[in-house]
Amino acid sequence: MGHRFKITALLTGGGPPDTLVEHLASRRGHVELAKYVADLCYDSLVSRAYRLDPEIFVSCTGDGVDTLFIRTGGGTFGLALLMNEGDLDGDGRDEIGYVLDHADWSNTNTYIVMSFDGYEWTELFRFAIWDWQLSELPGADREFGLIGQTDRVIYAAAVDSVAVVDLVLPVKPGVVNVVGNIGDATLDTLRVTFTRSLELKR
Repeated sequence: MGHRFKITALLTGGGPPDTLVEHLASRRGHVELAKYVADLCYDSLVSRAYRLDPEIFVSCTGDGVDTLFIRTGGGTFGLALLMNEGDLDGDGRDEIGYVLDHADWSNTNTYIVMSFDGYEWTELFRFAIWDWQLSELPGADREFGLIGQTDRVIYAAAVDSVAVVDLVLPVKPGVVNVVGNIGDATLDTLRVTFTRSLELKR
């Protein structure tokens, strides 16, 4: 499914640390989504991220701590970083820093620091960073060119429910209808036509 960040922080002003967990989910049904699809080229990964338009949020185990919903502004692979910054404003609660993992070819990004005041999350400050300043996520390495990101190599096997084939229906020789699903929702049928490959003569 791709790496999910999990950190601890003191957000309730006392007691044991709270646990915060990153989620990448569909906006319809709120089902967790795979961040990547193994063996898919980077262009296709970017297109998929925009098509799925997932929601990103950070849940917290602490009582009275609202879920932190993160605005994406476009396609994304989730979070590139989630970190406990400690108590930056002196209110007895830790602040949280995060960076979006944008589905694009740019090196530029933004580091955002959020504070929970006991009632709601507010942005404390933000600043610009470069993607190559961040550590690589487990199972997915980025490749950079002179201008920006050029590729993403997926080492961990990722399973995407979109790619699951439930039914292959023959139509005629060389043509089939492929039906897949996401949970209970059936995708539009994809018609696949097979062509005869050319054999190379030795």
